Amino acid sequence: MESDRAHHRFPKGDPMKFFASAACAALVSCLAFAQGAACGSTLLMSEAGNGGQNGVSFDVYNKTPDPVVLCGLDVSLDPGIHTVQVWQVTNGTSAIAAVNNPAHWTLIASSTVTSLGTSTTGVSTVFTPFPAMNVLLQPGATAGFMVSTASGQAINYTTGNATTSPVGATFAQDANIELRVGHGRGFSSTFNGPFGSIFGSANGGRIANVRVGYYTTVGMPRWQVNTAGSTLTGNGQSTTSPYGTNYGLAKTCVNQTITVGMNSIGQGLPWELASTMSPPVPLGQGAMASAGGEVLNLNVFDPTLSFMLGLSFAIPFSANTSYFSIPVPFGMTFQMVNANPAAPDGFSLSSAVRLEVEASPSFAVWNGAAIGDDDVKVLTANVPTGPGSCATPMPAVPFYGAAKTQLWVASNGRVLFDGGSGYMLSSPLEAFAQTFAPMVGFWTDFDATTNPASQLKVDWSVPNLVSVSYTNMPYVGFPLLRASGAITFDTVTGAITITGMNSFPIYPLTELTSNWTFLGISRGNGIATDPFMANFVPGATGTAASPTDMLYMIGTSGTFAQTVQSLTFTPSANGGYSYAAF
Repeated sequence: MESDRAHHRFPKGDPMKFFASAACAALVSCLAFAQGAACGSTLLMSEAGNGGQNGVSFDVYNKTPDPVVLCGLDVSLDPGIHTVQVWQVTNGTSAIAAVNNPAHWTLIASSTVTSLGTSTTGVSTVFTPFPAMNVLLQPGATAGFMVSTASGQAINYTTGNATTSPVGATFAQDANIELRVGHGRGFSSTFNGPFGSIFGSANGGRIANVRVGYYTTVGMPRWQVNTAGSTLTGNGQSTTSPYGTNYGLAKTCVNQTITVGMNSIGQGLPWELASTMSPPVPLGQGAMASAGGEVLNLNVFDPTLSFMLGLSFAIPFSANTSYFSIPVPFGMTFQMVNANPAAPDGFSLSSAVRLEVEASPSFAVWNGAAIGDDDVKVLTANVPTGPGSCATPMPAVPFYGAAKTQLWVASNGRVLFDGGSGYMLSSPLEAFAQTFAPMVGFWTDFDATTNPASQLKVDWSVPNLVSVSYTNMPYVGFPLLRASGAITFDTVTGAITITGMNSFPIYPLTELTSNWTFLGISRGNGIATDPFMANFVPGATGTAASPTDMLYMIGTSGTFAQTVQSLTFTPSANGGYSYAAF
């Protein structure tokens, strides 16, 4: 086979083939990228032949201070039909170091092609359709490749020598890249690829008979921008600078109206709208450039790539504005192509626009040390509160007949209004005199900083309810004794329900009142009165005799609380509260 050196154009780029369709033959030429122009430069390594095997490896080195995109490959093949494969070193480094390890190689492209036959005048310049090649080579970087056939010994190469072409030597170069000598490889049935016998050494490597197509990104626009030929906007957003770092990004929230605008001078001409789930990519990092300078910023290797019109090119374009909403978090990138006879390529591309729909969280949450010890979190109603820019405002909470627009959520198991304190020693005196703040809850001495699994969460995702939950909260000094409970406000009826009290373990600490739990509700503000303890046992009910009377029980944490699973306070006719224990 050494004397039979057929050469075959083997491109791996041409993303716009996705836009070409037999259903619209007139658009094939204008919607297919000119590969030779997109791969504006080529570098021949060798066409001398004289040897061959199942595969041959080589390195490509980027000499420039800018990224280079490898986008095409000519390969010399024996006559016939062959399944040609291109492999790349997985970690993006030299093929020489990876020669002995099949695990370091990744198959990046494969296609069955018909050899164009032998050539004595050079590598054939005809391209054969092949899965797109789009390998980014950073400044000063080396990428190792191997071209092979699925079986047989159809790959041609040239046997080198110790003087000019030992393994690793630069054999061909131009101002931008170098092509370096690698090894010939035999087929391995064990690894089902070119990982068998190794040919080549310091006494002479194997010079791949290939021509590499590439383009540099120096001075080229990175992003496509809207033109009269094709304009796409999402909520008024599009890419504004072809040389910038930002693409068109339209962010919105679930269930909010999205506005998509499309326009083109090509009214009545064929068009298509392509999309991927992944973000757009700039030139030099995966984008493709056409012969006329249009930039395709979609990642055509994304398996989610789809086409709104099914590549029919049968529907004439008409400028329009669409309005819709999406009920779930969502992300998608769009780019439009419009037939444009006046454009150099015969078509125009719009800006790529990324649409991101964010969830509208209705909660605020803290975990472990973030909860703090004897700390207070302040939440304000009617303003966005929670993670992300789409957070839903918390509603106001009714308390003793007034709509409270701020909650002071204490780490020690109570919610306060009109100010707050994280003070830990609970007592009736503190409830109406010391803090001067209206409050409700199961006030005890927690220390969440000792347990990363502790959680304090304020949640208003359920309509008309605001729930403050405490989960896995350890007692001070006893990190393994943990309680969980919740305080839930009904923003319509004004009812307040406390749950989870039966989860409270007995608190063994006996110092002062640190082991107490104050379970109940107080009007605070220095006007609360103490009618003495109620009796919160399952089935018990009662009403505060005065609107200023507290309703509460206090005692060692875990003693009385374990008998009460839930406790509901309901606004009473006198302006105070009634209670029902369960």
